[in-house]
Amino acid sequence: MRNDELQKYHFLNYDLGEDFVHNSFGFCIEKDKKVLSACTPCLLSKKSAEISIITNSNFRKKGLAALVAAKFILYCLDHDLTPHWDAANYPSYLLAQKLGYKFIGEYKIYYLK
Repeated sequence: MRNDELQKYHFLNYDLGEDFVHNSFGFCIEKDKKVLSACTPCLLSKKSAEISIITNSNFRKKGLAALVAAKFILYCLDHDLTPHWDAANYPSYLLAQKLGYKFIGEYKIYYLK
């Protein structure tokens, strides 16, 4: 996944694949050795995990993101982690609602150059 132009973003916070394997977790759906959808924590602490989902554009709207997210959420709950969802776009917002999350408000994000 590290060499995949889309899925490589799951590893931005880790120096090596081994670092991810030893210090994080994630779930994916693959076909013919290609990851179609993956869910990993973009932020992880001892008590919580921030959900990050990336699905190949050719396989969106097929329920794959919902499957990996549901598995991620169940894993978190089984391991006493609070799964947090910060919807960065409308499809993410809709998926969060589908999986039981409730909207609590918006906030602004500023980018510095």
